[in-house]
Amino acid sequence: MGYRPYYQAIPESSDLYRLMQTDQPAAKLMALFADKGSRPLDLLEGGEDEVDDLLEFAIEDDEVFASREDAEAAFQRLKEAIDRTVKAHRGLMDRCALLNKSQDELERLLVLHCSGLGDEESVEFLPALFGGSRPFAGPLFDPNEPDLDEDSAPEIAQFSPFWLVPSEDVKRGAGLLEPIAFSELASADESMSDATVEWLEDDYPRWRSLYLHAASRGEAIMVI
Repeated sequence: MGYRPYYQAIPESSDLYRLMQTDQPAAKLMALFADKGSRPLDLLEGGEDEVDDLLEFAIEDDEVFASREDAEAAFQRLKEAIDRTVKAHRGLMDRCALLNKSQDELERLLVLHCSGLGDEESVEFLPALFGGSRPFAGPLFDPNEPDLDEDSAPEIAQFSPFWLVPSEDVKRGAGLLEPIAFSELASADESMSDATVEWLEDDYPRWRSLYLHAASRGEAIMVI
């Protein structure tokens, strides 16, 4: 992977979760705005000028937005849903993490660690923690697609702007990650350079902590 994925906790009972399942334009904007700051739910982090620029960029997708007014209305729906959700779930905006293109290397180390313990079930489960278990609101982006299942997921995925780790998988992931501090993870490959260790040490603790905190609150995680 050559990109920097964001991970954002999201309560499955929240207004924002429901909006992402039912409002294609708002979901498109969520994906667009999340990539521009340090906190995916802080839509105004970059200031009003950035909001204006991103809405202008969004309306180039005329299959979703018929006009600037449509984009502005979707933005308002998204902002209001985020505001209600953040108000109802204290600290949610800060329950997020960014991996600085380190996801492949971290997954490799976790695979080595789990394989060393003979835990092949966890090895098979790990990709879901990094890339999501399923597309979030996948069929929403093509009403002609069939219901989501294992066979259709790769095709439906292209219509979803992000993926989801459901709350049950977040809980399982937290149980897997909780006993693995970074020092133990790094020992899975002692040939890593100091620069690589420093790079991963910046990312892994925040990502692991997100899973632990989200699991303690029964939340899912969006992968953007």
